[in-house]
Amino acid sequence: MKGQGPYVDWFGVESAIQQAARRQAADHPGASVGQYLDHIRRDRFLSRVFADPESGWLLKGGTAMLARVPTGRHTRDVDLSTTRATLDEAVEDLAHRVAVDMGDHLRFQLESERPGLAVTQPGVLVARLSFACITDTGKRFDNVAVDLAVGPPPVGHIEHTRPADSPDLPRLISPPYAMFPLTDQLAEKVSTMMTPRPDGRPNSRAKDLVDVDIIAATQYVDLRELRLALAVQQQRANTDLGRHLRVPPHWEPRYQSLATGTSAAAVAPTFADAVDLAARFINPALDAVRTVRTTWGPEAMEWTVGTGSPAAGPHRGV
Repeated sequence: MKGQGPYVDWFGVESAIQQAARRQAADHPGASVGQYLDHIRRDRFLSRVFADPESGWLLKGGTAMLARVPTGRHTRDVDLSTTRATLDEAVEDLAHRVAVDMGDHLRFQLESERPGLAVTQPGVLVARLSFACITDTGKRFDNVAVDLAVGPPPVGHIEHTRPADSPDLPRLISPPYAMFPLTDQLAEKVSTMMTPRPDGRPNSRAKDLVDVDIIAATQYVDLRELRLALAVQQQRANTDLGRHLRVPPHWEPRYQSLATGTSAAAVAPTFADAVDLAARFINPALDAVRTVRTTWGPEAMEWTVGTGSPAAGPHRGV
């Protein structure tokens, strides 16, 4: 297969994509062909974003979670961040990068843009973009929704990796993704979970509790790096999160719904289990008592002295 070169037309690509999605769905009971088709379409988009490893773009949000953990919450949106000077510059750069054909007979065309302010992340500007996915025959294949963020750089370690559940499409160019640091993503989620909404309505971010527990069940995390990310997040937001994680009790029904079918459901089947696991995971980083090198290990789901793994990062076993 690897010696056959690129596909001669879109129809060959489409057939290969369909076959790859069916194979992945067959290997993962509970997942659908449609979900893997979504993964592959996003991968074609992201392969353009990260074709240049120095592009300055980072993948974050639910798509980054799925790249690390295939049993995370399903999402169709793509979250990208950059430190470019302005929102307009970021949109222009992204649109230019994804408009090219990478041998898959596709291009992505910017169709709409809605700018806004990320109220839960001070100093971060966001835009909601929609890209049409168009084949070289002129057929509209799909669309990709993108949440683009322009803000300060992260403090953690940036990983360059392919998704844990990459499709078997060796004839397509598929570079590694540059991943927004896991500790920074955790810090943002913890801050969002514990910060009241500016409009006075109840905080409804139960999905962040699901994601925190998925990370606890599947990833190695360095305590010092997480503590630093939380400190910087609080400084930027001019807030004090306190020393203990607080989870609104009204999230219980939503947690049960969102956790179904994810890694969180396996380790925290009830809301009480979820809150307990998240507290054991996050409180030591908020408390700032330990000073020795400490790592969270997903096997035992506890903090231990030492690195715990060759390098804090993904645990591919889940």
